[in-house]
Order: sequence, then C-alpha cells, then structure tokens
Amino acid sequence: MSGFFSLDLPAGVPPMAIIGALLAVLVLALAAGGWWYWRQVQQRERRARLEQERQRRRQLLDGTSRLRLATEPWERGRGVGQVAIAAIGTAAANQLPFLLECFARAGAEEYVGPVLVAEPAEASRAACLDAIAARLPAFHERVVPAPLPLLPGGFAGRTAPEVMRLRPYWIADFQQAIGRWLALLRRDARPVYLLALVSPGGSGAIGREAVVHFKTEYDQADCYVALVLDPKTDRRLYNLPPLLDLYARDNLVRGFIIGENRRSPEHFDLALAVLPPSMIAATWIDPKPQDAFNVLADVFRRHQVATVRIWQGRLPVYYLPAWAGMRDDLLGERFYTQASFLDAQAIRGIRDVLTRPVLQSLPLPTAEQPVFLYVVAPVRPTPDFQRTAERVRDSIAGELDFDTTVAFASLGWPLAPTDQEVPIIVAGLFPIEGGIAAVKEFVQSQQPVLPEFTEGVEAAPRAPRADVRRR
Repeated sequence: MSGFFSLDLPAGVPPMAIIGALLAVLVLALAAGGWWYWRQVQQRERRARLEQERQRRRQLLDGTSRLRLATEPWERGRGVGQVAIAAIGTAAANQLPFLLECFARAGAEEYVGPVLVAEPAEASRAACLDAIAARLPAFHERVVPAPLPLLPGGFAGRTAPEVMRLRPYWIADFQQAIGRWLALLRRDARPVYLLALVSPGGSGAIGREAVVHFKTEYDQADCYVALVLDPKTDRRLYNLPPLLDLYARDNLVRGFIIGENRRSPEHFDLALAVLPPSMIAATWIDPKPQDAFNVLADVFRRHQVATVRIWQGRLPVYYLPAWAGMRDDLLGERFYTQASFLDAQAIRGIRDVLTRPVLQSLPLPTAEQPVFLYVVAPVRPTPDFQRTAERVRDSIAGELDFDTTVAFASLGWPLAPTDQEVPIIVAGLFPIEGGIAAVKEFVQSQQPVLPEFTEGVEAAPRAPRADVRRR
C-alpha cells in the first residue's frame, strides 16, 4: 500500500484481515464501554432503590418495637451457676423443662448451676430428661438424675409421713445422687441460692435430704421452696401440712413460693417459670437495676411465704422480609409490634396485677410490702424495651410507692412470618401475711375463698399454657 496511511503488511496477510481485526477491537471497546455505562446506570438505580427502601422502612418502623427471636442471643455479663436447682417429685419434673427453657430464652443459661432431678417414677423421670436433651441440650450435662432402684414406680401415692417411714428403701441411692450433684456444684458453679421445686405429693418429702446436704456445704447460700397446693382434698390434708413443717424445720428454708392448683395450675407454673430468669434479665435493661439476687432476700426478709399474680395479654406481630437478601439492621428480616400498644398493654398488666387479687394464685391476704413486678415480653432489650420501660414508668410513676418495684425482662420467642401474636406477661411476687401457719390453716380448715379472690374470675385474662409454650 502507498499513501499517507500506507502500511507495509507481512507477506501473505490480506489487508482485509487487518481491517477486520481493527473493527473487532473497536466493537469490543464499544461493547466494554456500553457495559460499563450500563453497570453505572444499574448501580445508580440500585442505590436509588436502596435509599428509597431505607426511607420507606424508616417511615414504616417509626413508632415500633422490634421483637426478639428465641434463637437471638442476648446477655450482659456471664453467669457462673449462681442458681442451683432441685426438682423433687412428679410435678416438679414436669415443670423443670419449661423453667430451663425460660432461662434459655432470657439468655441466662450460664446462671443455672447443676440440676438435681429427684423423681422416683422411672417413666416420669425419663420424660423429663428426654425433654431437656431434645429441646435444651445446653442443660443436658448439668442434670443429675436420682433413680431409686427399689422404688421404680415411685411412692405409689403414699403420704409424706409414709414416705419418710420408707427411708431405708431410698436413702442410700438418693444420697449417692446428691453426692454427684454436689460434686458438679463444687466444680462448675458458685451457688447464691437453691431453688427447690417440690411436688405436693409424698415424694416431695425426700427433697429435704438434698436441701440439708446443700446447706451443709453452702451455709452462706439461701434455700427457697416452690410448692403448689394439690387440688385433691385428701392429698392436701395428709401431705401439705407435714411437707410444710418438714421444710420449715430448723430454719432450713428462707422462703416458700406457694401456689394454689384449685384456681389455675398453669397460672402458677407460668409465673414460676418466668420469674427467676426475669430477675436476672431485668438487670440488663434498667439503668439502675435491682440486683437479681437481692429480690428473694428482700421479699422474705420479714415474711415466710409469698405467692404470685400473673396477667397475660397479646401483642400483634408484623413482619418485614429481608430486602434483596440484606442482613443489616434496617434492611434485614424484622419482626416488630407497635410501641404504643406495647406500652398500653404493659400499663394495663401492671395495674391489673397491683389491683386485682383475683389474679393471685394463693388466695390469702398479702402483706403490704415489698412487691416485685416483671413485665416480660419478646422485645429486644436495647434500645426497644429500654425505651418502653422509660415511657411506662413515666406514665405510672404517681401510682407506685417506694416498696413496689417494676422491672422489664426480655425473653425470646420462636417467631415465623405467619405468626399473628406473641404474649406479654406481667408477673408479680407478693408476700403473704401469717406465713406457714396461715397456709396450713387454709388447707386444714377448708375455709371458703375470700370474695376479693373470686369476683370476676371469668373475666380474668388467661391464655392456655399450651398456647404460651407453643413450639
């Protein structure tokens, strides 16, 4: 070729090949430039959609409180097994898994020390241990069963005095189990108190042996007994007075938390399950919290017996799926409820628990002070439940005296996108006038329940336990 743009080509290379190559390069450059421009447009549009979605969610979530999943860990400070637990008898073995589950949902698993399960009946004990192993594997290694080989069917309905007369048949095996339990306590825990769940039947009597051994080794730790009054008349008369005397003897137990099964079995079970973990979890929300391990000491400083009141309501659940697979705080999956309705339910529950004796489990007159109330809901502790606590306290400040403590505790809940509601609970611990003597008189005299504990029973808000514990 000749001319200004002449190009000497290698022999055998046709000019059109060069032109074709140049055109191919040009096409590729144009394509790359077009792709880059398209990507820029796409990114600008995505950023615009992202900001639009952020704005939409900010507006939508304004005035809401975020709910907390059961699997969402939340803790402030680590536990060292401060709460030792002994479950004595069938009723206690049935209650134990739910109590441990509430500790887990509160994020307070590490506060639970070794657990003694003294249920003589093989089938009932196995059901308890299987439930813990399946649903609560974190607790499985801490549980010490106490089989009684000579009594595989339990005590077969014997009364507490009859069980004590059978002592030679169970004491050796039981003491071995207690020894294993104490060994775990020495190695893995630093007990502040022992919570003994005592069944109201004859098997409840063997628990004193565990309490005595615990106090011998940990005389600085307090012991508290949780006991429900059996609904059957004969069992009440023959078992409960001896059981109360057995545990009250020698000031072995500092306080009794007592419920009445003739009124509402799930009423007491639910309160007993949420109160101990709530005492711990509430300290993670309040700016100036009541120490978790001072509560029971305060309640039982001048009183021997306390009971519970409980109110249950519902919170609507709203669901936002994650936007474009995002996981950040705003664009990720979110379950929430309306903050104003949460406040209203908390206030309603607090007022009802303080003013409606019909919500009380044991229908005996309460002492004037002290009273501890816990508002329990699956709401994120910070900042959501903290803000709720501030607003609610401001709203009812004039209604509370210095001896009434209101605290807030977050317990997670297993949520699914199709769920419509979650529970909100207000549980209170109230000291009882007259102590053990008043309870024994109530049981033995078969006196009618005072009117203030019966009026409006049908209107008392209460959900079935199966609903509260679903999934």
